[in-house]
Order: sequence, then structure tokens, then C-alpha cells
Amino acid sequence: MNEELDLLKERAKRMGINFHPSIGIDTLKEKMEEHTGEKKAKVVVAEPEKETIPQRNARMRKEANRLVRIRLTCMNPARKNWPGEIISVSNSAIGSIKKFIPFNADAGWYIPKVLLHVLQERVFQSFYTVSVEGQKVKRTKLVKEFAIEMLPDLTVKELKDLAIKQALNATAERL
Repeated sequence: MNEELDLLKERAKRMGINFHPSIGIDTLKEKMEEHTGEKKAKVVVAEPEKETIPQRNARMRKEANRLVRIRLTCMNPARKNWPGEIISVSNSAIGSIKKFIPFNADAGWYIPKVLLHVLQERVFQSFYTVSVEGQKVKRTKLVKEFAIEMLPDLTVKELKDLAIKQALNATAERL
């Protein structure tokens, strides 16, 4: 070990590297690598850039407005005969999103993803009767207000057919 250290010291002197007489092998090797430029680059892991508030809001707004296709059935007997409902969501990050969503649309309906979350969380109070000791007693429970069927997105062919159908309907309405 001393022989290796002596060889390294002699080599360092020839290279013109200054060092303390009681230097260790590892430290001397590092000094020699620094001098020759062969020192391995230290891997510096850069922190990902912090997202600014406007960037975060734009990202959240984009995600909230992403369209999903659903078929919505209202399970609330008080609203069973309604053609649909206007659903609204608002907060400081995404702003205000408001859409009319029809019930029982056979072809499905595209709605923003944030409105889907609201529909999935909505419940209503349902009453039912039970018999307790021979007497009928009314009880309540919370029931999901909507049955939501997730549908796949329309294909390109289906979109073209729909565009033709809508164009024909618009022409027929003008006559």
C-alpha cells in the first residue's frame, strides 16, 4: 500500500501537483483526476420546474373540459319526467362550466369531465316503509340520483354520418 502511495506521489510531483505529505491514496487520486480533467462528472439531478399558478390553472381547466360520452338516466322520481338538467360547476382554478345534459339520450351525450364527477356524486333522499312490531314506519336512505353509462367515443365514420344527418335536419327546418 505504501508502494502504491509512493508511486502516486512521485507521479503527482512530475505532473506538478501540490499535495500534503500525509495525503491518502484516494485524495491523491482525486487531485490527479482533477488535474488531468478525467474526473467523472457528478450526476446532478435537477429539480423539476415548479408549476406556476396560471400554468396549474390552465392544466386543470384543460383536464376539466375534456369531453366524455355518457348516457344519463335520472333515478329521482321527482325529476323522472324532466327532459334534462342544467349542471354547473365553478371554482377559482377552472372558472365556471355550465351545460344542459339531457336524460335518456339514446346516442349518448358529450359532457365535460368535471360535470361527470358532479353527476356521480349527486344523491337524493328516498323514502321506504318497513314494518316494526306490526306498525308501518317510514325510513329514508340516500340513493344515487343518476345511472350513468359510460360510452366509447364516436368513430370517424360515426361522426361523418352524424354531420350529414345534422346538415339534412337543418336544411329541412329551413323549408
